Amino acid sequence: MAVHAAPLTGSIDFGGLFQGVDGSGTNVRLADAVAVDFCANVVGNCVTGAGGAFTVDAVSTGSNMPVSVGDVGTIQDFNFAAFAGPIANFFTVGGLSFDLSAITAT
Repeated sequence: MAVHAAPLTGSIDFGGLFQGVDGSGTNVRLADAVAVDFCANVVGNCVTGAGGAFTVDAVSTGSNMPVSVGDVGTIQDFNFAAFAGPIANFFTVGGLSFDLSAITAT
């Protein structure tokens, strides 16, 4: 049995909160950070933990992606100084799920 998938087209804009953290998990400015801690809430004070949330702010006209404005997704925290990937389900929203296999910190 052959299976085919249509390519995704379009773009999404999303927003949420995050903090830079050092090796001990203390909040620091991004220039001193070794990791990103995404916040569990998308507005207000940052509540940290294992991963975070974001909201979809815009979806491009003609997009065939299974997301809508206002959808809430999840994103996983990660260490970019000593990346230990891949991270399965790094970014999920609606019917989309992406893994993070590598990162280049500049």
